[in-house]
Amino acid sequence: MKYFKKSLVVPMVLLSLSFAACNKDNAVQQETKEKAQIETLRHFLAEKMHLDVSSIVFNKETQAFKLPGDYDRELKYEDVLDVYNRDKNLDKK
Repeated sequence: MKYFKKSLVVPMVLLSLSFAACNKDNAVQQETKEKAQIETLRHFLAEKMHLDVSSIVFNKETQAFKLPGDYDRELKYEDVLDVYNRDKNLDKK
C-alpha cells in the first residue's frame, strides 16, 4: 500500500506544476495582449490628434492616456477604446 501512495505523489506533483505553469503562461499572454492594446490606442490617438506617438504616455494607476503640451489632460482608457471601436466599425461600413 505504501508503494501505491508514493507512486501517486509524483504524478500529482507534476500535474500541479503543469497547472501552475499554465496559469503563469496565461498571465503573461494577458499582459502582452494588454500592452499591445495600449500601443494600438496610443497610435490611434497620435493619428487622430496629429501628435507624436512617443509624446502620449499611458498611466497604469489612473488607466488614462496623458496628452502632451497645451492639451495637458488625460483621456481614460475605456473612453479611448470606445472611440477606437466606433471608428473601426465605421471603417468597415
